[in-house]
Amino acid sequence: MAQHHHSNSRETLQRLVQKFGNKNKLQFFEHDDIGSENPKNIPPLVLLIGWYGSKFRFVSKYTAIYTRKGYDVLSYIPDSWELFSKKASLNGVEKILDMIEVDQKENESSFIVHAISNNGGLFVARMMALLDSNKNDYINVRKGYRGLISDSFPGVNTEDADAISVLAGYNYDKKLKKIYYLLCILLLLSCEQYG
Repeated sequence: MAQHHHSNSRETLQRLVQKFGNKNKLQFFEHDDIGSENPKNIPPLVLLIGWYGSKFRFVSKYTAIYTRKGYDVLSYIPDSWELFSKKASLNGVEKILDMIEVDQKENESSFIVHAISNNGGLFVARMMALLDSNKNDYINVRKGYRGLISDSFPGVNTEDADAISVLAGYNYDKKLKKIYYLLCILLLLSCEQYG
């Protein structure tokens, strides 16, 4: 898939991706020029998280859809060992969140996460846990986040994961945390009743 370059568009994010240095794990794809676009208007960003064992050529169909629709795409494919090493996984999550924090501070364009299968689900779970435990960090990530596409996630085995997926699109505050805990209790009770 060809990378398109337009003026005024996410130059800082592109430099951060190049600095990351591993083209097999992280790539940036700029939106297609769709004609009547305002050159000063930076499009929304899609963070596309690939599945275990995927390559960029496998996720390119998703990238192509988003770039044709006018979105920029930051595509990250965690290594297989990130499934088994929480420390390595959190390192990857932090690097991606750091990049998105810089991008959102600079562009204020908003972003969504499209996470695929086990790696995507694990990445999102660790991302949400990191955001929850670091309330004062990643202010621009929180401000720009618009939602989650959970694509082919494996069967959910905890009530927390169900609740997190339901609340993923909301900002974090005390009121929502109470709703989250209430939802966890309701899910637990329903699982006990039917399971």
